[in-house]
Amino acid sequence: MRRSLLGWFGEHGRSYPWRRSSSWYHLLVAEMMLRRTRADQVLPVYQNFIRKYPAPAKTASLKKEQLRELFRPLGLNWRSEQFARTLAVLQDGSVVRGLCRKDEDQGKRWQAIPGVGSYSEAMILSLLFGQRRPAIDSNVVRIFYRLAGRPYRPDFRRRRELLETARAFVQSPRAGQLNLALVDLGALVCRPGRPNCALCPLQKRCNFNRLSSQPPEK
Repeated sequence: MRRSLLGWFGEHGRSYPWRRSSSWYHLLVAEMMLRRTRADQVLPVYQNFIRKYPAPAKTASLKKEQLRELFRPLGLNWRSEQFARTLAVLQDGSVVRGLCRKDEDQGKRWQAIPGVGSYSEAMILSLLFGQRRPAIDSNVVRIFYRLAGRPYRPDFRRRRELLETARAFVQSPRAGQLNLALVDLGALVCRPGRPNCALCPLQKRCNFNRLSSQPPEK
C-alpha cells in the first residue's frame, strides 16, 4: 500500500517551495501559514515572507504591525500574533540548537515552541530529521477510516486506534513523503464530499470504495 501511494504521489503530488526546502525554519513558516488555509493561497504570502526574512535571526527587528500586514492576505489575525510569539522564542540560539539536536526529547522541544502542535512537529521531524512520526489531520482521519469502511468524525484524530494505524503506516525510511502523500491524497482524491475513487491508488484496498461501488440490492 505504501508503494502504491508513493508511486501516485511521485506522479501527482503537489509541488511547493517549502516541500523542497531543507530548512526547518522555512517548513515551520509554511506550517504556521497553512492552518485553515489552502496551500495555493499561502504560496505568495510564504514566498514574500521568506524573501524578506530567510532565517530566524532576520526577524529580530520585525514589528508586530509589520507581521500582521504580511499575514493579512491569509486572514485570521490570531495567526500573526501567535507567529510573533514563535519568532520571539526562536531568537534564542540555545532553543534553535535544541530543535536541531536529534535525541529522544527532540519532539518535546518542538512542541514547547508556541504554535507548534503534534501535526506540525510530526511533519517537520519526519521530513527533515528522518523520524517516523505520523502527521495526523482530518485528511488522514478520513483516509484511514474510509479504508476500513467505517464512519468517522474529524475529532477521531485523537483516537488511539487511529494513532496506532497511522504510526504503523509511516514506519518507513520515507515517512515524511508518506505524510505528504496522505495530505495530497486527501486534498485531491479522497475529498470529504465526493471522493474520486477511480483515481485513488489505494482503491483496491479500500472498503469504502468496495461498498460504494456495489450495485443496490433489488
